[in-house]
Formats: sequence, structure tokens, C-alpha cells
Amino acid sequence: MEQNKYKMADLFAGGGGFHLAANKVGGIEVTYACEYNKLISRAYNLNFGIDSFCDMYSLTDDYIRSLGEFDIVTAGFPCQPFSSTGSKMGFDDEKNGRAFMALLNFIKISSPKTFVLENVDGLTRTHKFRETFSFIIKSLEGLGYRVKWKVLRSKDFGNAQFRSRVYIVGIRGSDGFEFPIGTDSSKLIEDVLFPVSSLKMEDFFTQEHFDACDFIMRDYYHAGIIDKERTTGSFRWVWHSVQSFLPVLTTLCGDKFKGCVFQDRRILKEWDMDDYLSKGYNDKLFRKLTFMEQAAVQGYDGYNWGDFSSDLKSKIIGNSITVAVGEAVIREVVKCL
Repeated sequence: MEQNKYKMADLFAGGGGFHLAANKVGGIEVTYACEYNKLISRAYNLNFGIDSFCDMYSLTDDYIRSLGEFDIVTAGFPCQPFSSTGSKMGFDDEKNGRAFMALLNFIKISSPKTFVLENVDGLTRTHKFRETFSFIIKSLEGLGYRVKWKVLRSKDFGNAQFRSRVYIVGIRGSDGFEFPIGTDSSKLIEDVLFPVSSLKMEDFFTQEHFDACDFIMRDYYHAGIIDKERTTGSFRWVWHSVQSFLPVLTTLCGDKFKGCVFQDRRILKEWDMDDYLSKGYNDKLFRKLTFMEQAAVQGYDGYNWGDFSSDLKSKIIGNSITVAVGEAVIREVVKCL
């Protein structure tokens, strides 16, 4: 059994995307985790045996010092203030605008050897947040770290979704870190679909529901259509076959009106189609990914979901890093330790 060489703190931990990534790298022990949502922290505890429930904003300097030393600090700090689907208020966001300052203080007091931070790519490319992003980088550099950042796409790491996210890495006393290139071929929707035997009719749209989706998309989400590998918008509806790339999974991936919709023609050969149609399901064979398919796409295969609600599970998945990307970044970080 591999001995753990490095200690890690997992902040704004969510359901544990960074923890899963660290486990895949190996040799890393998560000795502290912090997640302010009590129900999500229950999921973290269920899977990793760590009570992560805490409030980052209330951590005192003395408490942070008492946690001991860390080699790595990871944090997917709240993206809503900077997200195209969030408040877009940046540091002025009343609920989550203070998150980076709390994170900055944790890094300052605990002084880890490295950190890996993740957020929405809009933080780097949106004119409104140009000064915000510059402040973030300069603040981290001011703590004595060599800081590098890069927007990484999940699709470049053998994943079936686009999901562009900015990763910010700081190394103390070393300039040798380089981001992973990520040259693996993307998977397609058809590569991540579960067997037809695992599907239920309710996974498909009824015609009535499908018509409602069409109405909502036409009026509100027309900019969200994807065409092959070209993407626009944040909520993406797919009206073609299963050979297309997945869109970004969002915190609303469980919403009945939002998400990736595609034709699953496999049921034509395996189901009683007369029974299917007689129950009001659409003849276009449109459905969304099931939750477990979404979880697998994000790298949460084998995760214990307990008895948590579908809304909470979708929130965990939608807010998480893609585990494969986190794993690739942490592997490069470990080389600098």
C-alpha cells in the first residue's frame, strides 16, 4: 500500500471532486476539509470519513494554525459571483463575494507549499472581471508564490463535455510547474451512455413535457443551442443524435427544462415501442442524461449517493471540478514538491 507523502486541505470542498482527484494521484492524504453546506458535507463525510462541515468565513487565524502544515491546498471557491449563470457581482456579491478573501487568509496563515484553485473561465475573459482576476493573481503572488493560471477544457482530458474552467496554481520556491497539455481525445455522448437495460421510460420526455421544453428553449435559451463542436451560452439544448459532444454540466443539470437533450435511438431495438408511445412518450426519442450518467461524466463513478435528493446530487455534480482535469493538474503539482 502506497504511503501518503503529502498532506492536503480541501476547501470549499463540495462533494469532494478535488479529493477524488487526489486519491487517483495517490500519496496524498486529505487531513482537513471545509464545506459550508451541511447536507453536502454529509455526502463528503459518507464518502471520505471526514466531517467537512464548517464556515470558511469564521475560521480564526489561531484555528487555522492549529490545523498543522499542508503541502497542498485545493479550493473550488464559489463561482456564482463570476459566473454567467450567477449574480455577476464579483466581490460585491453579498453571499459569496467574500469567499476569495477567506481563502486568501487561509493560504496566508497556513502557508502551504502549493495550492490549486479552480473557478469559471469567465473570470479570465470577461471585461467586467479583468481587474478582479488581476487582483486575485497579485494577491496570491503577494504571499510569496509563483503563480500560473490556465483555462483547461474537460474535453481535452478524455472527457465527454466541454466545461472550460480556469485553474490557478501557486508554488512556493519553485518555478518548475507546467500545466498538463491534455491531449486525450474527447469522448462522445454515445461513449458515456449507460446500457438500455438501466433506463426507465420516465428517463424520456413525454410529448407534453417535450413541447414545454421546446417552448422554453425558443423563448429563453435559443442562444444555448450547440452545433457539433461549436458552443454558445451556458444552458445547451441538443437536437441531434448521440454522436455530439456534451455541453457543460451546470448546477441546474437536474432541472427538467435545462440540460443536454439528445435522441437515444437504441431503445428502438430493445423496447416495446407501442407501449412506449401509448404512454405519451415522445416519438423523437429525446431524453436527458440520467443522473448517474452525469455523475460518471464528472468522474464520480462509484460515489456513494446515500439517500440525498436529486436536487442536492445535481448541485454537487454541477459545482464540481471534472475529476480527470483535477487529477492531471495535481499530478504536475506533486512533481514540484
